[in-house]
Amino acid sequence: MLNGGSYTIFSNNIEDVSGNISGEQSLNYEYLVGETPQSGDLIITEIFADPTPIIGLPDAEYIEIYNGSDKIFDLSNWQLNDASSGGTIVAGWILPDSYGILTSTSNVDSFLVSNVYAVSSFPSLNNSGDDIQITGPNGIQIDKVSYTDDWYMDENKQSGGYSLELINLNDPCSDASNWSASNSATGGTPGLENSIYDNNADEDAPYITQTVALPPNFLEIYFNEGMDSISLATASINTAPGLIIQSRYIASAFANSMIIQFNENIETGQLYSLNIQGAQDCWLNSNTMFGTFAMAEAGIIGDVIINEFVSNPYTDGKDWVELYNNSDKYIDLMNWQFANFDDDTISNFDIIQDHYVLYPNDYVVISEDTSFILENYPASVHGKFLQSNLPSYNNDSSSIYLFNFTELIDKVSYGSDWHFSLLDDTDGVSLERIDPNGESNNSFNWHSAAESIGFGTPGRKNSQYIPAVYNGSFSFTNNIFSPDSDGFEDVLQVTYEMNEEGLLGQVSIYDDKGRIIKNLFSNELMGSSGSFTWDGTTNDGAKASIGVYVMLFEAFSTDGSVFFTQTKAFTLAGKI
Repeated sequence: MLNGGSYTIFSNNIEDVSGNISGEQSLNYEYLVGETPQSGDLIITEIFADPTPIIGLPDAEYIEIYNGSDKIFDLSNWQLNDASSGGTIVAGWILPDSYGILTSTSNVDSFLVSNVYAVSSFPSLNNSGDDIQITGPNGIQIDKVSYTDDWYMDENKQSGGYSLELINLNDPCSDASNWSASNSATGGTPGLENSIYDNNADEDAPYITQTVALPPNFLEIYFNEGMDSISLATASINTAPGLIIQSRYIASAFANSMIIQFNENIETGQLYSLNIQGAQDCWLNSNTMFGTFAMAEAGIIGDVIINEFVSNPYTDGKDWVELYNNSDKYIDLMNWQFANFDDDTISNFDIIQDHYVLYPNDYVVISEDTSFILENYPASVHGKFLQSNLPSYNNDSSSIYLFNFTELIDKVSYGSDWHFSLLDDTDGVSLERIDPNGESNNSFNWHSAAESIGFGTPGRKNSQYIPAVYNGSFSFTNNIFSPDSDGFEDVLQVTYEMNEEGLLGQVSIYDDKGRIIKNLFSNELMGSSGSFTWDGTTNDGAKASIGVYVMLFEAFSTDGSVFFTQTKAFTLAGKI
């Protein structure tokens, strides 16, 4: 008989002890012989660690298994273990191309299917993450999955009632990217094909996602997927300027990273290029991969600035903060911290726990939900995002603190009135820094992002970017004046000095809402120094209201290029 074959046995004219003779009878049966399992013959395909709240599944933890081999297995006495305890499968057979459900002995009857296998001392699965291992009777590890609740990729489903499902049963790596929360309306698919099943082969070549240089001569390289370790060990790796590889460190058979040790030290402040040829992913796809790396330097005040933020996000969105490297350094943001101001103190610190090297004159956006930003801001730049927790920042007013360990690097104390006053709705609208070198807490150095670009520029130059060019200076004799004809400070006196002669000057005055109220002059030929005044009247000849104003002073070369630009605030005072 063939193992796994279905047979029928017939009988006729059988006489019992009382002389009764049977007619023709038949019985169908399967001939099963348990075969020896090897690692990978049977895999874990679904994990239900948190049954509460009940969505539609039984109130019972379970593990789903799948026999992807051509063998027949007797599961009796196989072991199911987690990180702290273990149980034994009582009995049962599993055929090729078949699913099975492992659950506690007391919960077997909760499932209305036949392919349920009782496990004595079923381990209690941790909701936040656990190590699950199935071991055959010969002591060989058949499969192991180390999951975390981040694998759900959905905060609502992460809170319970949904299972984790394997996407591609043939993926040779089967890491976190091959798992996600079930899309089934009941919360899971125990004993059935998974709701997110997709067995298409990966045909995309791998690429480098991140490089981190560590002193004095180590380089960590991260890839977008699991890699074939043998190919990483033999791949051709070259750098420019050239460094000689001393050693390679690869943690596992399908690791998504490697560490290289060079003979020479990596020079601080030097940008290196990197290319890797011959490395393959788990599916043996290969392509030349390129990257860059540099040894990071410590960031100090002024090196990194808060450049754009959203504290009043769209519905279902999260706060986000964009940082800009305003220096010529390569700065690793690992262990930097964000904080807010709560209960009269700086508090609610959140630490960046991952390496992220911010290059000179580059941007990075930090948020708990970077995917939402990419989906809702069309100007977003892929590859400029770092997922990390942030403190909660109030919609109307708050303070954003940025620390490098204990050193305060930047601080922005904002108010909702910093937004453009004519906006009907500021939900999801970012506040953009106008001048990277301007004051962080000056409301006139911030403006709502332009509507034409989608109310935000995460990862790129701000839509309201106007850098100051300091090839000169201007100042007020007194930054408070009162045009009330009393003979005392009736005009605003302005003096300037330029580094060149023959420039064309332009001066405009804005109110505290960002509206232009006076064009003092435009394209006026200027000397290397001079002065002018404003009498407090607007473009329509009316007297300007009491309040704070901003003067924008610009000077252009005769070819039209910007030579000087700067803004200063002043106050128009008077009797109320």
